Amino acid sequence: MGMPAASMLSVAAAQFGRPGQALKGLEKAVAHYRTIGRPPSEIISELGLGRFYLEVLKAKGQVGLGSMARNVGFIVKHASAARKRAIAHLTRAVELSRDHDAFGFMGPAYLFLGRIHAQNGNTQEARTCFRKAMEVFENAVQTSTWPRQGGTSSKRGRP
Repeated sequence: MGMPAASMLSVAAAQFGRPGQALKGLEKAVAHYRTIGRPPSEIISELGLGRFYLEVLKAKGQVGLGSMARNVGFIVKHASAARKRAIAHLTRAVELSRDHDAFGFMGPAYLFLGRIHAQNGNTQEARTCFRKAMEVFENAVQTSTWPRQGGTSSKRGRP
């Protein structure tokens, strides 16, 4: 199985209540794409990991519901570090997006960062992230280059 298929299997595993399998696959994808030098794929994988940890944070308050009830141990084990890890992966996605002019991924990363900060009660940081996301999206609309392989075709799209 190729790495793109393995990455999507991780997403499916998360949806079917197998967070351990999902986490392992997403971490493997990030490491693989970093090693072979595929920034767009690495950015997507970093976004996936950030979103995964955002969902762990969300599930922490809903442990008794649905498939998450089967994964109480996983949630308890990972919830304390989930916020820090989500921020780290999403920040890495922003940095890689900026470094490789892949602004099509930067906006969603800022949106997820904003959600994490809002959940944590850090409204000022949340507003900053949401504002940056808006700037990225507005620049994309103005340059009409959104998205081309996750990026723009000109520096004008750069926030």
